[in-house]
Amino acid sequence: MGILVVFILFMIGILFFIYWIPKKLGYPKVGKYLSIILSIFLVLIVLFWVFQDSFFTKDQARSLLAEQDIVLKDDFKILNNNTRLPIADYYHRFRLEISDNDKSKIIEKIKKSDGFKRIDEEKKDLIPNTSDYNSTKIIQNYEDSEMFVIEHFRPNHEGGASIYKRIELEKSENTLVFIEMQE
Repeated sequence: MGILVVFILFMIGILFFIYWIPKKLGYPKVGKYLSIILSIFLVLIVLFWVFQDSFFTKDQARSLLAEQDIVLKDDFKILNNNTRLPIADYYHRFRLEISDNDKSKIIEKIKKSDGFKRIDEEKKDLIPNTSDYNSTKIIQNYEDSEMFVIEHFRPNHEGGASIYKRIELEKSENTLVFIEMQE
């Protein structure tokens, strides 16, 4: 929110100069029209920033899931979407209601994956152990009492951000949760 306030104050300063400079040069109408156009542009940017989660589409959800080799064949419903863009970190979470057929295929894919861990097997907590990894990508698929989980982690290397992605498929409902964090 602090970035938004700084951006708005900066734009107000620019609006003042866009109006004031042409007015001092003898063109008050030009300054007036330029400041109106920039004001409309500023309002549109702020509205998009505030309501960006409302513009999330099914195609975007399919694309993010396809990056994790999850393909939804049937229609689905977006239950919620939440994106946060603080200064350094990025967080994105959405929840989908999917079909029985898609749920069954995803569960089967998770169970057949290499290194799949059942309820009674020990799982690693990928995020705190970032210094333990030298590979470019770590994948962990497992089952717990409430859900099936796919975790992808790419540690921070070569100046890039660490990326953590998690897909949760709830056992009791036909819901899929996608979480992505970058630090």
